[in-house]
Amino acid sequence: DIRLAAGARVDLPREHVEHAVFLVDGAVTLDGMAVAPRHMAVAGAGEPVVAASADSHLLALGGAAVGRRLIWWNFVASDKELLEQAKADWHAGKFPGVPGDDEFIPLPA
Repeated sequence: DIRLAAGARVDLPREHVEHAVFLVDGAVTLDGMAVAPRHMAVAGAGEPVVAASADSHLLALGGAAVGRRLIWWNFVASDKELLEQAKADWHAGKFPGVPGDDEFIPLPA
């Protein structure tokens, strides 16, 4: 949880391999690229720097690399078997519904 005054900057910790920031409010850049409010931006390799052009509130995330990920529709997994299980579970109605939303969206063809 970081709050920066306009004109301030912060270097993200070097001990993490992967870095990202989520901008709650304000105006910042990550490595010179603008981050949209309520969006997450992932830093490139090197020493990531966040700079604020307005008073800003952001969340910084980082850690070890999570490894290869597979993405299909709304599912993300580390291997194909997990993706296939998620598809079967969705089709069988095993995922909980979204409160206040009764619509069921079938798997894409």
